[in-house]
Amino acid sequence: MPTTATRPWHLNLVGVFALLWFAGGAAEYLLLRFAPDLLAQWVPPVMIVLAREMPFWAHLCWGIGVWVGLLGAMLLWMRDSSAVIFFAVSFLGCAGVLAWFLGDGGGPLMAAVTDPIAWMLAAAAGIGFLLWLYARELKTNGHLGR
Repeated sequence: MPTTATRPWHLNLVGVFALLWFAGGAAEYLLLRFAPDLLAQWVPPVMIVLAREMPFWAHLCWGIGVWVGLLGAMLLWMRDSSAVIFFAVSFLGCAGVLAWFLGDGGGPLMAAVTDPIAWMLAAAAGIGFLLWLYARELKTNGHLGR
């Protein structure tokens, strides 16, 4: 389907949000992976411990969720229809990290559903899912081209 000439007003709003969300996630990913001591004053110590104890596959899911999501946000901003696929893959990555945390990673650190890390991971997966739905709807309506 050809791209419609008008750019919906909400595309700018959602595009900026998505770029900021995933850029923040990318910065957090880099700092937690390679310089956790720099983050020690801003994040709970348990978050640094979890990042260090995370298995390889969960790190892989986390990296995919963050970096593919950032690329998806850039593609959405450029009105490229492949943003739909990128957001779907990003959502699956974020959901993988959430599954690890709820299944194995939280362990004794997770006190029922009151753990803020669980809520943050759920928010990341939820936002990824909503961005996928949004991009899919834009593509269906002809606002994303290529």
